[in-house]
Parts: sequence; C-alpha cells; structure tokens
Amino acid sequence: MEISVRNFPAWLLWPYRVACVVALVWVVLCILAAAFQRKLIYHPATAVSLPTPEGLSWATVEPLQFQAADGLTLRGWRFRPRRTRDEARKSAPVVLYFPGNAGHRGYRLDEFELLANQGAEVCCFDYRGYGENPGTPTEIDLHRDARAAWTLLTVSLKIPAHRIVLLGESLGGGVATQLAADLCAADEAPGGLVLRSTFNTLTAAATLHFPWLPVNWLLRDRFESQQRIGRVICPVLSLHGERDTIVPLELGQSLFDAAPAQSERGLRKEFVPLPEADHNDVVQSAGPDLARALRAFLNRAIPESQD
Repeated sequence: MEISVRNFPAWLLWPYRVACVVALVWVVLCILAAAFQRKLIYHPATAVSLPTPEGLSWATVEPLQFQAADGLTLRGWRFRPRRTRDEARKSAPVVLYFPGNAGHRGYRLDEFELLANQGAEVCCFDYRGYGENPGTPTEIDLHRDARAAWTLLTVSLKIPAHRIVLLGESLGGGVATQLAADLCAADEAPGGLVLRSTFNTLTAAATLHFPWLPVNWLLRDRFESQQRIGRVICPVLSLHGERDTIVPLELGQSLFDAAPAQSERGLRKEFVPLPEADHNDVVQSAGPDLARALRAFLNRAIPESQD
C-alpha cells in the first residue's frame, strides 16, 4: 500500500515541516561553520606598518625580524627593562610571548611592561596575518613560526635555552605548549612554561560556545594541548581568571591537571586562580597578583635571575 503525506492529518504535517526546516538550517550552519571556521578562530588586527614604541620609561625596544619556514618575513619587538643592570642582563630571564587570537602585539604593551618590571626581557612577535605580517594563520603554521622564533632567540641572538620562558596567552597557550613539548622531546627544554587564560583543547572551548554544532567533526585547528603537556619537563605555571567567560577556569584547570606534577629539576607545577579577572582584563583587574606570581615563578625557574 502506498503512503502519501497527503494522507496525514494537517496537525501532523506542521511539526514534520518545521523539523525539516530546522534540520536544513542546521546543516547550512554546519557547512558555513566548516567553511569559515578560521575566520571565527583568528581575529587579527592588521597594520601597514607597526612602528617600534619609543620613549618608554620602563624598557628600551629593538625591532625583531626572522624568516618563517615557508619564507615569510615575520616581525616583532624585544623589550629590555631599563632598570636591569648591564651586568645582570646576561642572566636575566627572557620571556618569549605568544599572544591570543585577537589584535596585534601593540595591544599588549601593558603586559609587556608588567613583565619587564619583574626583571624579564620580553620578545614578542605577531603571527602571520597579524600586525604588518603577511600570510594567513593556521595551527600548523603558527607552530612552525613559533619554532622559527625560538631559533631566532637561541641561534641568532645566542640566548641560552634555560633562560627563556615561554608564555602563552589564551590561544597562544596552545602554541607555547606545543613548542615546549617539542623542545623538551628534543632535549632543548626552555627555562619554563607560563600559561595564562588558556584552554585544554580548542575543541573543548569551541563546544562551550557552540554546543549545537558538531565541533569535534568540523574543527581543523584543534590545539590539543592536553595531549601534549605531558611531555613538558620544564617548570609550569598556570594563571586563570575565576570570572573568565571566554575560556572558563575549568578548562585551564584541566590542562594544568594533565601536566607532570614536577619538572625534571624537581620544581612543582603551580596553578594560580585570579578571583577578580575575566579573560581580557587580567592585567587591569589582577595586575598585582599576576606580577607576584610571575616574579616568584621566574625566580624559581631561573634562579640566577635574582642576582
């Protein structure tokens, strides 16, 4: 016997039609999310040129430039704190800073100043497609660019690996964790790894914001730090705002829990919750707590920096 929708009562057809429309809209949204996912992940601010800051009271600044693996030229800055004695510079910690997914390095001068005030040099660069840098960001290219930045510091600038602390903010924590894991596996461990407001995996963070999408199926750039941090043998510090609405505290805690309990040198990992901080206001709302935690960590991880 042949069954036709015309044989169904009208009151049954309407829910069926609504369900079909909802399903069609959902499929279209999935297709759009898959096609434009990197536009959702990466939010670069661009500039024709990004002048090196001048006249800073807290640091002198030098431009940095290096070539990525595919030949792109990437640019950044090196901040040297003015109050660091010349004779102490050879032992001062050097923070290699990996920013989050938005803006460019010029947006982060407040945090660079905070780091410099703890006696650290700061080297930062913009990812490809950010600031004045050419190219388009992808996870694999960001990891390659991070390795090229490390080579700039250790080979071109001749900074010893044990003096360099990798600091990743938000998405930059995924970049920093991957680099730290690779370096530790290559017997070239950095002096430490600092993770601020970062997630365990981008998949977990995206699922919280888009629970109605099959994120695990769609996402190409996954930043699976939780699987990688177990290979990190250098000291680890994690800082996270308790009011973080973009990367909730539990995601940062999950990543921290996956890290080894202590470093190869016996320094225990440390998690510092910041009660008043959200995601993008950490320096403004928790500056003193952030500064104390960073200073203590730098002194523990690179003890000669206290001299």
